[in-house]
Amino acid sequence: MNSCHEKRKEELKLKFVTAGKQIIEKDGIASFSARKLAEIAGYSYTSIYNYYKSLDEYLWHVSISFIDDIEEHLKRLNPKPALCFEEFIKRIESYCVFFFEKPNIFEFLFFYHMDRPTCELKEKLDEPNLWNFLMGNLSEAYSGTVSGKHFENVANIIISLIHGKLLFYFSGKTDTDKDKIIDEIKENLEFIFFKG
Repeated sequence: MNSCHEKRKEELKLKFVTAGKQIIEKDGIASFSARKLAEIAGYSYTSIYNYYKSLDEYLWHVSISFIDDIEEHLKRLNPKPALCFEEFIKRIESYCVFFFEKPNIFEFLFFYHMDRPTCELKEKLDEPNLWNFLMGNLSEAYSGTVSGKHFENVANIIISLIHGKLLFYFSGKTDTDKDKIIDEIKENLEFIFFKG
């Protein structure tokens, strides 16, 4: 295939991903359909299958694009390296606020079930860019508090803590408000780093 054809194909894939993100962010994943996607993208609903093997494969691409957007958003808000606890907390708070302001994205990323991604997509999803940014340089900043060999375990606990609190909030099974969720996360993180 020539490079012009490949470029056009990538442009159309991006157009479909952008259209899907608009639907999900505005109306939620429950309102998503191939026909609605085609209407917004300006193509027939069968066109998507020229670029993706299945709707789930397409939605994995949408997920990756949302994760990239979150990372870029957080980098704009928090350009400094997280060399101290306060900077780390700012990053975590910004991450939570992003989802409080865009609950449909959270619902899609964490509640919507899709078939397992292909190997190629799995590699892309396993790239830890967002988590590397969120965790910043905490391993160096807290080397006296959390030893390097245990830092990966602590990082996994922190990631689980944050998402556990957010999942509980977004499940609607609590009357806890957003500020209380952030306060609880901060309190738990202070315990992990300074008292644990």
